[in-house]
Amino acid sequence: MNAYSLDALIGILNELYGGQPLFVTPYQYTVDIGAPGANVSVTKTLQITSNLDFLLTQILGDVADNTNVTAGSKLLIVENQSGDPFTYGPCPVNSLVRFYLNANPAPLMFPRLLQGRSSLSVQWVQADAAPGADITLIFDGLNVRGM
Repeated sequence: MNAYSLDALIGILNELYGGQPLFVTPYQYTVDIGAPGANVSVTKTLQITSNLDFLLTQILGDVADNTNVTAGSKLLIVENQSGDPFTYGPCPVNSLVRFYLNANPAPLMFPRLLQGRSSLSVQWVQADAAPGADITLIFDGLNVRGM
């Protein structure tokens, strides 16, 4: 469940696009982190492949057993074109990601608009314990196209 109402998201998009008519569709991008070993850093690139912009509203996580995944693990996401990081530095995973197996709410404080054909660098820093299962991050939001 998303923390933002559709009306709120449309309002944000109207401000960003100057009130022009928009076509929006729900969309998700996935990043497969794999099953990193203890104290291992994994960096992946998420490519916004379409010519549509993407309004990122939340990041979801999927893993069979998240007991050892989130404790002490960190995440750093950087928008590659601008070099702007989502956070000051690597931050605890639970502050950005909501895992399906637990109820920690972690929507982004504000939705983030990513331009079409842009990319994100996603760096996962695994803590002392290895997860023992593949980790998938799901970037959830809306594809946006001006009419």
